[in-house]
Amino acid sequence: MVNQHRQITLKFDGTLAPQNGVSLRTISYTVPHIQRAIDKSVYFLHFEELRKFSTLPMHLHSDADLYIYALEKGSLKFPFFSDLAKEVPDLFNAFMSKPYEEAAHEVIIPGTIMQTDLETNKIHAAMGNLDYVTQEQMLAKEAMHKKAYAQSAVMKDMSLALGVVRVTPGAILALEVDSEKGAKSYEFDQNNASRFARLTTTKRLEDAVVYNGRITGLERQRGNARFEFAAKFLSRATGTESKILISNYDDAMKLHPYNLTDKDVLIWAAPISTYGSFDPVRGDLVFVDMFKE
Repeated sequence: MVNQHRQITLKFDGTLAPQNGVSLRTISYTVPHIQRAIDKSVYFLHFEELRKFSTLPMHLHSDADLYIYALEKGSLKFPFFSDLAKEVPDLFNAFMSKPYEEAAHEVIIPGTIMQTDLETNKIHAAMGNLDYVTQEQMLAKEAMHKKAYAQSAVMKDMSLALGVVRVTPGAILALEVDSEKGAKSYEFDQNNASRFARLTTTKRLEDAVVYNGRITGLERQRGNARFEFAAKFLSRATGTESKILISNYDDAMKLHPYNLTDKDVLIWAAPISTYGSFDPVRGDLVFVDMFKE
């Protein structure tokens, strides 16, 4: 039997629900992303971590599946009932509460903030002012940051679900999450949906870290004005591959001698973060400089 305290209600209102109807296109832009946000919450509860490219195993789908029952009258509502583990709605609310509250206020983030972060890292590297932290040392402290990364991943999907609200004047989308600890409501219009996106998806660069590994590919990127080149980097610390973004030709030429060779390279690279968190194992990096001992 479905637990009434594990209900999620999605409400379409305003210009999203003309004559109490909603288009299949609008549904396709919202519901799949909400399902993925729930999937990631379930994944984190089961495995206590979440990585880039992590997907919920099929045998756990029943813990995350949302089922549509009778639609409610008025503004179109989709009541999703599920046999979610009781911790999932509570975790989802914990993830949503702070960014939702922050999105109630004006959010000003310069569009060049990532470039500013890179320039700051480069200046510190040139002056020898970067704190010496290796990827291994960063990974040793990862446990305390795993929940924060899971939150940033879930918020990315919720921001995608709000995309149709951001581009539709008069649109209103509300999400009601009923958990064992009580119900919480999140209502978005064009303004706070836009602020929510800026808060949760704006990319920043963290302080540069020393990475040791091999360059397994280097190429020019098309259509990326900010980072002209990209490289594949196989980390010695994790044995996994990450993408390194490279801002210009000169920086790419620093890495070129190591491309597709059996030589390890030591570099300063800055992890790319969203909402203050990043995946230290598979997350994308930005090249700062060569590491000189």
